[in-house]
Amino acid sequence: MQRFLKRSSPEDNHETISDTEFTYERAWSFEGRLIAVTWFGGYGIGANLWRDADVVIVCDDFYLPQRVVRATLQGLRGHKATEGLLANHETTWSDELAYLQDGHILRWMKQMALRGKGRDMDEHGVCGQQKLVITGDLLRLLRHRPKVFPGAKITPEQSGGTKLMDRLVSLLLSLELPKEVSTKVIGKKLGVEWGNSNLPRRRHFKEIVESTGWSYHGGKGRTPGCFRRLKPVELHREEVSGVDL
Repeated sequence: MQRFLKRSSPEDNHETISDTEFTYERAWSFEGRLIAVTWFGGYGIGANLWRDADVVIVCDDFYLPQRVVRATLQGLRGHKATEGLLANHETTWSDELAYLQDGHILRWMKQMALRGKGRDMDEHGVCGQQKLVITGDLLRLLRHRPKVFPGAKITPEQSGGTKLMDRLVSLLLSLELPKEVSTKVIGKKLGVEWGNSNLPRRRHFKEIVESTGWSYHGGKGRTPGCFRRLKPVELHREEVSGVDL
């Protein structure tokens, strides 16, 4: 492997390498591929250093400690230390705190995702074709995909996870299902009795399901419910080629 990231420091008298060249001097070379590394809050934020990269891998999500999120909310409300959350010694995780946490995570997800060709716009305002691999929370990504990555196609990997909702999402995103499928069939594929799963009562269930391109219809009496594929016009998204997650 070649040395990663040569760049001049303020004390270095050598000529600075162009920030627009993704070269062997800017990355490792591994089996003919260039590999560069940065991190949340690290070098390269806002730079065009890797704008020729075809693939960007974002590992995990950038969580803030809960105390930092609480302090942020305290400050946004303009509360003194004797007021608000701190005064009431609140320990519950409210919706406001969850929104702040998600907002921070999504901001950095978007920031890190656009390190490659996704930040290279042509004269028509269309970004370059780039593959993005994300290992963070799939459900959060699906809920916010229309705003964070509009038009993106999501293909989850079968990780064999144990969380029922994650398995349902992976199943709905697969290509093996017809346009309509009963909850009885879905339950069988998941290895559970659908009526005992309580999945429809899960928070954000409807929007997560719809973000996969399906709609859920609950059953009545002995008639089981079903999932139906949404028509393209119902997805409320602009299909943009060249964006792939």
